[in-house]
Amino acid sequence: MSILQSVDQIVKLFESSGCKYVVIGGIAVLLHGGRASTIDFDLYILASEFDRLESHLLTHGAKLSLKSDHQLRFTFGDIQVDVLEADPVLETTIFKRSVRHRIVNAECNVATPEDLIILKTLADRPIDRRDVAELREIFANKLDEEYVTGTLKRFQD
Repeated sequence: MSILQSVDQIVKLFESSGCKYVVIGGIAVLLHGGRASTIDFDLYILASEFDRLESHLLTHGAKLSLKSDHQLRFTFGDIQVDVLEADPVLETTIFKRSVRHRIVNAECNVATPEDLIILKTLADRPIDRRDVAELREIFANKLDEEYVTGTLKRFQD
């Protein structure tokens, strides 16, 4: 089974949970046409949804490997799933701005290129800087730069 087929199964679980989520990270970059390499599946979720999603995933075969105040990590088959609490600065807009994408047979909410640029700029790892450069190349002259710079400025302040 390919990583996208595995992610397809996981997305179906998220959808059936009724929890509000947004796919972020390397899978989101791939869904926007990038070449990101990733070994896990990352998503943002509202803090109020943590317990419900945890229970739902555990009853459907996921194994909990990390639980902290702001993160859950599961393994589902061969895929690591990182569930991150949405940052209060971003949670209002990232969920509203998300777009639907198809992964094999399932549809999921995916962060926009602008929101991915923001998240990856804040993470500031070499792989994230590469993803930012790639997203900027793919979406040249199509990005809402005012939104990106304004949001990043809010984090600096």
